[in-house]
Amino acid sequence: MKPKKNFEEARFKYLDAFQSIDTEMDWQKVRGRIGFGKKKTMNRIWWAAAAVIILLGVGVLTQPYTLFSPDMVIAQAGDDQKEVVLPDGSMVTLNKEAELVYPEKFRRKSREIQLSGEAFFKVESDPGRPFLVNVRQEAVVEVLGTSFNIRSGEEIGSISVHVVEGRVAFSQAGQESSSITLEKDEQASLSGGMIAKEQVRSKNFLSWKTGILYFEQARIGEVVTELENFYGLDIILEHNVPGDLLFTSIIDNQVLESVLEEMTLVLGLGYAFDNDKVIISSSN
Repeated sequence: MKPKKNFEEARFKYLDAFQSIDTEMDWQKVRGRIGFGKKKTMNRIWWAAAAVIILLGVGVLTQPYTLFSPDMVIAQAGDDQKEVVLPDGSMVTLNKEAELVYPEKFRRKSREIQLSGEAFFKVESDPGRPFLVNVRQEAVVEVLGTSFNIRSGEEIGSISVHVVEGRVAFSQAGQESSSITLEKDEQASLSGGMIAKEQVRSKNFLSWKTGILYFEQARIGEVVTELENFYGLDIILEHNVPGDLLFTSIIDNQVLESVLEEMTLVLGLGYAFDNDKVIISSSN
């Protein structure tokens, strides 16, 4: 299935082909082949030949409608998150820079879409029509009714699926027969042609959507990694910061400065901004 812009290009291409048909020349060829006969017979042949030419032209003109139907919709998140309601009522939240391609109307026997980037899905149950997500033409996620998160991107080098509710089948593209099943609180990642399955260890895989980060006796290095991913900037720990420091807190849609103030106060550290980086050091 191709996006609508490709459909428009093809439609004009076939329209040009139809307009280029020379009915007079084609008719002269027909007359030359059939020779002379009764007038009545000639009229019938003429009408038959004209009908064939017209039908051929109409067939060429309408071919793109058959090839590219139904029309496709492209949803792009850009610099902000984007909410998308699919034709069956399923809800999709796209993270920044993610892209979703889906038909204006789903087929009778399946619901198939394409994803690039990260997105959270809440799928309407419809046992008669499986819901298929093709991820960057590398992986396929199949569900009947559930909520889950898919994260993909060239910068992370893998495709991961986290199931919040229900059940999904996760496979490499073209190998759907050897898919693995994921249930609530399970996750799996596809990397290097291999799928690895494990329990969800971090509650923060949906922080991009909820704005909430959970830390419970988390090591300082893990905290910094989570903050970097959430706020989108580099945070550097200087060598004098002990690696065994533990931090417990719930960050609820707070600005970075507020989080740094809390963390450094609790752990006895200091911080400073250096252009687009944050430097954390020991205050001793």
